[in-house]
Amino acid sequence: MTTSDGSFDGGDSASRADRGISEVHHTEDGHIHLWASPDKEGGWKGRLWGTELAGALHFKTVEEANAFLQRSFREMFPKHVCAAECGTLEDVAQRRAAEEMNFHDY
Repeated sequence: MTTSDGSFDGGDSASRADRGISEVHHTEDGHIHLWASPDKEGGWKGRLWGTELAGALHFKTVEEANAFLQRSFREMFPKHVCAAECGTLEDVAQRRAAEEMNFHDY
């Protein structure tokens, strides 16, 4: 799902409010992954990576981790407009697997 500015919003914001971001964006530099997940210390880790990019920081809350990832992505790719290749990590992985297995809709 995209927002009015063409960016991917990660799905239903209300249902994702307590979960970390899990997105892939197709950019001119290749696929960029954004992922926030709980860490062992009870906080959250925000990870951002691509072919020539990798970074991660620890945060106290999921909101802080998500905000960091969204802000960082927008700063690095201010002109990005989401296309069909952008989506949640899960959706993108499913599409890639289906393509590799040559599944077709009948």
